[in-house]
This record gives sequence, C-alpha cells and structure tokens, in this order.
Amino acid sequence: MRRIRKFARYSNQPETEVELLLYFCLKMQDITPSIFKNKTLTNIYNKQIESAQKKTKKLHEDLQYEYNLHIEDLKH
Repeated sequence: MRRIRKFARYSNQPETEVELLLYFCLKMQDITPSIFKNKTLTNIYNKQIESAQKKTKKLHEDLQYEYNLHIEDLKH
C-alpha cells in the first residue's frame, strides 16, 4: 500500500492512485484461500475500497462514474 502511494505520487495523475487501488483490490480477491475468511485481510481490502471511493470523488464526473462501477463490482 505504501508503494501504491509512492507510484501514484510519481505519476502526478490523480486517477493513477485510484487505478492502482482498484487493481490491488482485484488481485486481493484472486488470492487463495479467500481473504474474506481472514478478518485482518478483509479489513485491509475494505479500507482500500474506501480509499478508492474518496479519491474518486476528486476526479472528473465521467471518470467518477466509471470508477464507481468498478468499485461496486469489487464490493459484491
């Protein structure tokens, strides 16, 4: 997660951090055994989803719509 922030800072693009957070969450879902059986990993996952939502609110409306669709997919 520190690396996500670090790479986002270097890109100077606000949508980069959202993209990286969403990718991180997507990859966490693929981990076997499931992260949702572990409370700590589930909390990390949920925090990253919340962080992506907050970062998305600062973007352009079109990007907000697209990213919110991805976030909703990750929540289910």
